[in-house]
This record gives sequence, structure tokens and C-alpha cells, in this order.
Amino acid sequence: MLGVCEVETQLKLWEDHHAIEGVTRGNMLGVYFAELLNGFLGGNWKKFANQNYFDPSGLFLSVLWSGPLLIIAIIILINTLFSMCYLIVRWKKAELRHRARLARNKQD
Repeated sequence: MLGVCEVETQLKLWEDHHAIEGVTRGNMLGVYFAELLNGFLGGNWKKFANQNYFDPSGLFLSVLWSGPLLIIAIIILINTLFSMCYLIVRWKKAELRHRARLARNKQD
């Protein structure tokens, strides 16, 4: 049965998960609508700039918006893979210690 602290910890992790999921979805929507935003800004560039940076293919906005998000996503992916590898090693060590303890208790 779960203790109160364990339940509170799980709820906190659940809340953090939702916050991260919301940010991720917001970034995905930003990347999805980057082309539309590029078209809008390309049509109205005279209101806020001296030069039209917004080409029809959307390269400028992709480099400034989607590029950094892609780099951040790759860093998060690599970090997640390293964390998973570390947790798998910890889990396997614990499993081997548990099996050794069971074997030792079985011999006694």
C-alpha cells in the first residue's frame, strides 16, 4: 500500500508531466503554424521592419523558430536516453542483488 508521501510525490510528478506536456504541445503548434505565421508576417513586414525577411518558403522563420526548438528536442532526447540507460543499469543491479539475497536465504 502506498504511503502518504509516496502518493504526494506521484501527484507532483503527474502535475509536472502535464506542465511539460503543455509546453511541448505549445511548441509543436508553433512549429505547425510557422508557415502560416511566415505568410502573415511576409505580407505585413512593412509595419514592423525595414526589410522583408520572410521568403515564400519560410526559411527565415524556420531558422529562427523551428531550428532552436529542434536542437532543444534533440538535447532532450539524448538526455532522456542517457537517463533511461542509467535507470536500466540501476534496476538490473538491484535485481541481481535481490536474486543473490534470495539465493543466500535459500541456502541458509
